[in-house]
Amino acid sequence: MKKTLLFAFICIILFGCKNDSNEPTPAQEVKQLVESVTTIENTGGRTTRVVLTYEYDNSNKMTAMHERYDDHAGPNSDHVYIYDGQGNLIKSTITREGTISIFDYTYKDNAPVSVAYSMPANASNFHNIAITTANLVVTNHVITTIPSEGKGTVAYAYTNGNNTTDNNEHFTSAGVKEYYFNFTREYGTRKNPYLYSGYKWMLPDLQFANKNELIKSSYVTSEGNTSTTNYANTYDANGYPTVVQAATTGSSTLNDTITYTYIKAK
Repeated sequence: MKKTLLFAFICIILFGCKNDSNEPTPAQEVKQLVESVTTIENTGGRTTRVVLTYEYDNSNKMTAMHERYDDHAGPNSDHVYIYDGQGNLIKSTITREGTISIFDYTYKDNAPVSVAYSMPANASNFHNIAITTANLVVTNHVITTIPSEGKGTVAYAYTNGNNTTDNNEHFTSAGVKEYYFNFTREYGTRKNPYLYSGYKWMLPDLQFANKNELIKSSYVTSEGNTSTTNYANTYDANGYPTVVQAATTGSSTLNDTITYTYIKAK
């Protein structure tokens, strides 16, 4: 393996190598970006339809997301994403029913170190997130606002390129843990819809680029609430989910149908 990698590296330095092998060339992976996501939510006999649509730049970075509910059943929103010259997300501006909120992201050595949330029309509504990273993934968020409201923490774990757990805790200003809210996730062996659409870091307001498709998720809270969702995926010829049946049991019962459409990455 080391010799193979060294040979590949030397080829790059010398601007390409001739391949005289008679072995067949492997098929190139098809990279797809999520174009839209339509969710039909069925809750207690009521059906709601919400559609997400996405925009991308010529480097396949997500630049906008638009959320629309049928019959104004939820708050419609528009999200605009801005990046620096290294491809790092530096600002997200959300317009929701006329109200604007902003995430500003700060990096050191191309790794995120903090996020500031603000609402221009309401200066008292703000919070800051200190980010910890290790091995090229985000491992912790520490969320603070005014001192009297204490702080929140989120610990993330990953397996094989997938986010498997989020452990959320909130502490009072005296350091006493008030409550927790923990997620676990299981994945299959095919592609995640956001494999090439999502962002490389686990940060607020942008989908994370998990490697594989979600097949099960669950949560538990300190109040004893629990929920489990199983996802039955239908795939296209390239291994991306196209239609997902999501069945939720536990503290609430839901049956949702999620439909993905894609465009080819540039």
